[in-house]
Parts: sequence; structure tokens; C-alpha cells
Amino acid sequence: MNIEARSREAVVSALVQLLERAGDRPELTEKARPVGDLGLESVDGIEFACALEDTLGLKIGDEVNPFIDDVEHRGRTVREIIDYVSKRLIDG
Repeated sequence: MNIEARSREAVVSALVQLLERAGDRPELTEKARPVGDLGLESVDGIEFACALEDTLGLKIGDEVNPFIDDVEHRGRTVREIIDYVSKRLIDG
């Protein structure tokens, strides 16, 4: 499985788990933003990051919230999160 496919699978799986715990089942598309469109909050990004670290063996770090683009000052889309995770996996 290539890096993008691994990233997509891990991101979608972690998001589905968070949404199921919240009792929500909104449509999960690549254009959706977890904060806002999917009803999650920024703080949920911490649990999401931990799930990715466990699943992929990826160290995201406490200073990064995968749901938020700190440079653009906005929530990331699912596609942007997949790209972010893929880049982190490539960069090691």
C-alpha cells in the first residue's frame, strides 16, 4: 500500500471513530472540514492526532493540531489532512 493510501485509510478511520463517538454520521468527503462541516471541535484534533500516531507510528507532536492550518488560520479539509499526513510520513 502506498503512502497516500495508508494516510487516507488512517485519516478516514480515525475520523469515523470520532464521529461515531459523537453520535454523528455526516457525509465524509475530501472537501469536508472536521471543524465546522463534520461537527467536530478543534480539541478533537488531539485525540485524532493520537489515533494517527498509534496507527501509523507517526510522531505529530503536541504543538500541531491536524484539524487546523496554523499558517492559513483556518480548518483543514479532509484532503488537506491526508496530504499533511502523507508529507509527514515521507519526511519521517
